[in-house]
Amino acid sequence: MKYFSKILIHSCFASSSSNDVLLYKKLSKENFKNMKFDRTFGDDKIQIGFYENKTFYVKALGEKKFGSHYENTQEFIKLVEYYTNEGYSKEYPKEVEAYYSREEKKGYEKAKTEGFFLCSKSSDEYTTEDFRGGLSNTTLENEILKKYIGNGKEGVHGYIGNRARTVELDKCIEITYMMKFFDIENSFDIFCTWLTSIDGRHFGDFLEGLDFEQQKQKINDYVKNIFKLGFLYSRPEHTGTLDSTDELQTKYNDYIVKVFKSVELISK
Repeated sequence: MKYFSKILIHSCFASSSSNDVLLYKKLSKENFKNMKFDRTFGDDKIQIGFYENKTFYVKALGEKKFGSHYENTQEFIKLVEYYTNEGYSKEYPKEVEAYYSREEKKGYEKAKTEGFFLCSKSSDEYTTEDFRGGLSNTTLENEILKKYIGNGKEGVHGYIGNRARTVELDKCIEITYMMKFFDIENSFDIFCTWLTSIDGRHFGDFLEGLDFEQQKQKINDYVKNIFKLGFLYSRPEHTGTLDSTDELQTKYNDYIVKVFKSVELISK
């Protein structure tokens, strides 16, 4: 049995980012048992203790700078140096890699039998088709979505990369949105922007674990936010921060209200 400690140092306010730092350290059985982790996992060949350092996640939250990154600040660099001085390394242990490979094979087959949509390829082989699920051709072939997936070598996030996706759920979200906003200018661009957004990811997380009837109700309740946030995020002047979203919501409030009134009239 091998024992490892795994630390994730968040670089921003996000559950995961390509700028986060992952560090690993091989431990003795005794040291492993004496350390405190957020959670432990493994199989009959390896045990891994996982800990999240949320120093900069909390910092971004406190400053309301959700799009800000701290990986190039001296504070962040010194935090990484602290762990490397304690024996941690960015090198990916072959034992940990082998464990995840075993789990991926088991998890992929199980999820498929349960109706979940998952992309089974490595990031270097991603194509848009791999992320089809229950999405329509028009959505899947949208240039915003295609560009996002094509640039996703470090991972595809947003709703489009969320583990809660099922073919049934995809169809429900798209149809619910399009029933209201199909005739709105750039409706598919707005929808696809939301699919790739942090809000899309969080909403997918929120739907996870609910039965389909509960999911449908949540989608119906949330559909206006899909349009509003997708529209705001798609503005060229959006800077990726919460403050920017708030400023643009004020700027475009009259247009958003006008759209909401029009779809309410259409739906009656």
